[in-house]
Amino acid sequence: MDRDAEIADLKWLMSSKRGRRVMWRLLELSGPFRLSFTTNAMQMAFNEGNRNLGNQLFSEVMTLCPELYPVMVKEQQDERDGNGKQSN
Repeated sequence: MDRDAEIADLKWLMSSKRGRRVMWRLLELSGPFRLSFTTNAMQMAFNEGNRNLGNQLFSEVMTLCPELYPVMVKEQQDERDGNGKQSN
């Protein structure tokens, strides 16, 4: 896949509330802001692999559409506080 298509795809994903929810879930699952340390080396390697993917996703968001990251965070806070509206 060429880089221009990847850029366009990420911007498209982040352009809607629904897409930002998907990205948030991916970031939550991959845990770029969590420590990957554990005393089990295999588990730590697995955790670090997930975190690496999360770091890549976060980097793409912050490089290509940094203005939408705070929007995504606010939407998630609103959802958590029960203020979210079901919209796309």
